[in-house]
Amino acid sequence: MAFRLGGDEFTLILQPGDQHSVDSINERLAVEISNTNFLTELNFSVSVGYAHWQMGEDVNSLFAIADKKLYRNKKHK
Repeated sequence: MAFRLGGDEFTLILQPGDQHSVDSINERLAVEISNTNFLTELNFSVSVGYAHWQMGEDVNSLFAIADKKLYRNKKHK
């Protein structure tokens, strides 16, 4: 399921939500962007932050974890 959080931020809920799922989505996004002339002309890119739910975590902690990884990944681009 995909949801727009606002501006240019989206969240996805993946099932199964394992590392393979995250890597697969990340790869598909990169391929689609690179294969779309309009997006490459705009120098469009994507940065991903993710979190895997663990027992006892709530939605706020998941977003905080994902947000931290998102900004770390933006710095490495």
